[in-house]
Amino acid sequence: MPQNLVLVHIKEETVKGMYRPLFERNLVTKLSKELKGLGHKSIKKQYQRIFIELDTQSKIAAIKEKLLNIKEINYFCFPEKIKNNFEEIKSVCLKMLESSKAKSFRPKIKITYKAYPARANEATEELGSYLARKTNKILDFVDAELIMYVEIMENAAYVYNTIYK
Repeated sequence: MPQNLVLVHIKEETVKGMYRPLFERNLVTKLSKELKGLGHKSIKKQYQRIFIELDTQSKIAAIKEKLLNIKEINYFCFPEKIKNNFEEIKSVCLKMLESSKAKSFRPKIKITYKAYPARANEATEELGSYLARKTNKILDFVDAELIMYVEIMENAAYVYNTIYK
Protein backbone atom coordinates (compact mmCIF):
# COMPACT_ATOMS: atom_id res chain seq x y z
CA MET A 1 0.00 0.00 0.00
CA PRO A 2 1.50 3.36 -0.98
CA GLN A 3 2.15 5.75 1.88
CA ASN A 4 0.70 9.01 0.61
CA LEU A 5 -1.42 9.99 3.60
CA VAL A 6 -0.99 10.12 7.37
CA LEU A 7 -4.06 10.03 9.60
CA VAL A 8 -3.36 11.47 13.05
CA HIS A 9 -5.55 10.84 16.09
CA ILE A 10 -5.24 13.42 18.82
CA LYS A 11 -5.18 12.47 22.50
CA GLU A 12 -8.72 13.10 23.71
CA GLU A 13 -7.75 14.24 27.20
CA THR A 14 -5.81 17.15 25.73
CA VAL A 15 -8.65 18.57 23.62
CA LYS A 16 -11.86 18.54 25.64
CA GLY A 17 -14.17 21.53 25.77
CA MET A 18 -14.24 24.94 24.21
CA TYR A 19 -10.48 25.11 23.63
CA ARG A 20 -10.52 22.22 21.14
CA PRO A 21 -10.49 24.40 17.95
CA LEU A 22 -7.59 26.47 19.29
CA PHE A 23 -5.67 23.36 20.32
CA GLU A 24 -6.20 21.73 16.92
CA ARG A 25 -5.05 24.86 15.04
CA ASN A 26 -1.93 25.05 17.24
CA LEU A 27 -1.20 21.37 16.64
CA VAL A 28 -1.52 21.81 12.86
CA THR A 29 0.96 24.72 13.09
CA LYS A 30 3.31 22.62 15.21
CA LEU A 31 3.11 19.72 12.74
CA SER A 32 3.86 22.08 9.84
CA LYS A 33 7.03 23.25 11.60
CA GLU A 34 8.12 19.76 12.69
CA LEU A 35 7.61 18.23 9.24
CA LYS A 36 9.11 21.08 7.25
CA GLY A 37 11.48 19.75 4.61
CA LEU A 38 10.31 16.14 5.01
CA GLY A 39 7.95 16.14 2.04
CA HIS A 40 4.32 16.87 2.73
CA LYS A 41 1.80 18.67 0.53
CA SER A 42 -0.73 19.74 3.13
CA ILE A 43 -1.90 19.36 6.73
CA LYS A 44 -5.63 19.67 7.40
CA LYS A 45 -7.90 19.03 10.34
CA GLN A 46 -11.20 17.34 9.73
CA TYR A 47 -13.53 15.13 11.77
CA GLN A 48 -11.44 15.68 14.91
CA ARG A 49 -8.45 14.20 13.15
CA ILE A 50 -5.49 15.61 11.28
CA PHE A 51 -4.68 14.51 7.74
CA ILE A 52 -1.16 14.95 6.37
CA GLU A 53 -0.97 14.55 2.61
CA LEU A 54 2.46 13.33 1.56
CA ASP A 55 4.25 13.82 -1.73
CA THR A 56 6.30 11.34 -3.74
CA GLN A 57 9.54 12.59 -2.17
CA SER A 58 8.36 12.24 1.46
CA LYS A 59 10.89 10.96 3.97
CA ILE A 60 8.62 8.39 5.64
CA ALA A 61 11.08 7.22 8.32
CA ALA A 62 11.84 10.80 9.40
CA ILE A 63 8.12 11.68 9.44
CA LYS A 64 7.37 8.64 11.63
CA GLU A 65 10.16 9.60 14.03
CA LYS A 66 8.92 13.20 14.33
CA LEU A 67 5.29 12.16 14.88
CA LEU A 68 6.22 9.56 17.50
CA ASN A 69 7.75 12.35 19.59
CA ILE A 70 4.76 14.71 19.61
CA LYS A 71 3.01 14.20 22.94
CA GLU A 72 -0.40 15.47 21.77
CA ILE A 73 -0.72 12.59 19.28
CA ASN A 74 -2.51 9.48 20.49
CA TYR A 75 -1.54 7.48 17.40
CA PHE A 76 -1.12 7.79 13.65
CA CYS A 77 -1.31 5.52 10.64
CA PHE A 78 -0.80 5.40 6.89
CA PRO A 79 -4.28 4.47 5.63
CA GLU A 80 -5.61 3.67 2.22
CA LYS A 81 -8.26 6.23 1.30
CA ILE A 82 -11.25 4.73 -0.52
CA LYS A 83 -14.91 5.48 -1.23
CA ASN A 84 -17.14 5.06 1.81
CA ASN A 85 -19.38 2.41 0.26
CA PHE A 86 -19.42 -0.96 1.96
CA GLU A 87 -18.65 -3.03 -1.16
CA GLU A 88 -15.36 -1.18 -1.68
CA ILE A 89 -14.53 -1.51 2.03
CA LYS A 90 -15.10 -5.28 1.81
CA SER A 91 -12.93 -5.53 -1.30
CA VAL A 92 -9.99 -3.60 0.19
CA CYS A 93 -10.17 -5.52 3.48
CA LEU A 94 -10.31 -8.84 1.62
CA LYS A 95 -7.14 -7.94 -0.32
CA MET A 96 -5.45 -6.84 2.92
CA LEU A 97 -6.40 -10.09 4.67
CA GLU A 98 -5.38 -12.30 1.74
CA SER A 99 -1.94 -10.66 1.60
CA SER A 100 -1.39 -11.20 5.33
CA LYS A 101 0.22 -14.25 6.91
CA ALA A 102 -2.04 -13.86 9.96
CA LYS A 103 -4.23 -16.86 10.75
CA SER A 104 -6.79 -14.83 12.70
CA PHE A 105 -8.25 -11.38 12.20
CA ARG A 106 -10.87 -8.93 13.29
CA PRO A 107 -12.23 -5.75 11.77
CA LYS A 108 -12.62 -2.65 13.91
CA ILE A 109 -14.91 -0.02 12.41
CA LYS A 110 -15.49 3.59 13.48
CA ILE A 111 -18.22 5.60 11.78
CA THR A 112 -18.13 9.38 12.16
CA TYR A 113 -20.64 9.96 9.37
CA LYS A 114 -23.97 9.99 11.24
CA ALA A 115 -26.06 9.44 8.09
CA TYR A 116 -24.21 6.20 7.23
CA PRO A 117 -26.79 3.42 6.80
CA ALA A 118 -25.26 1.06 9.38
CA ARG A 119 -24.00 1.27 12.93
CA ALA A 120 -20.40 0.41 13.70
CA ASN A 121 -21.10 -2.86 15.52
CA GLU A 122 -23.40 -4.09 12.73
CA ALA A 123 -20.88 -3.16 10.04
CA THR A 124 -18.07 -4.84 12.01
CA GLU A 125 -20.04 -8.09 12.31
CA GLU A 126 -21.04 -8.05 8.64
CA LEU A 127 -17.49 -7.35 7.46
CA GLY A 128 -16.01 -10.01 9.75
CA SER A 129 -18.50 -12.64 8.60
CA TYR A 130 -17.91 -11.78 4.94
CA LEU A 131 -14.12 -12.02 5.30
CA ALA A 132 -14.31 -15.30 7.24
CA ARG A 133 -16.49 -16.83 4.48
CA LYS A 134 -14.13 -15.64 1.72
CA THR A 135 -10.88 -16.80 3.36
CA ASN A 136 -9.67 -19.70 5.47
CA LYS A 137 -8.81 -17.31 8.30
CA ILE A 138 -10.36 -17.27 11.77
CA LEU A 139 -12.53 -14.36 12.88
CA ASP A 140 -11.37 -13.72 16.45
CA PHE A 141 -12.72 -10.68 18.31
CA VAL A 142 -10.58 -11.37 21.39
CA ASP A 143 -7.04 -12.25 20.34
CA ALA A 144 -6.69 -11.62 16.60
CA GLU A 145 -3.27 -11.57 14.95
CA LEU A 146 -4.42 -8.91 12.47
CA ILE A 147 -6.70 -5.99 13.25
CA MET A 148 -8.11 -4.18 10.22
CA TYR A 149 -9.14 -0.67 11.15
CA VAL A 150 -11.81 1.05 9.06
CA GLU A 151 -12.86 4.66 9.62
CA ILE A 152 -15.95 5.67 7.69
CA MET A 153 -16.41 9.41 7.21
CA GLU A 154 -18.77 11.49 5.11
CA ASN A 155 -16.66 11.65 1.94
CA ALA A 156 -14.33 8.67 2.26
CA ALA A 157 -13.30 5.63 4.25
CA TYR A 158 -9.79 4.93 5.54
CA VAL A 159 -8.45 1.38 5.93
CA TYR A 160 -5.25 0.41 7.73
CA ASN A 161 -3.78 -2.36 9.87
CA THR A 162 -0.81 -0.71 11.58
CA ILE A 163 -0.91 2.07 14.13
CA TYR A 164 2.07 3.95 15.53
CA LYS A 165 1.98 5.21 19.14
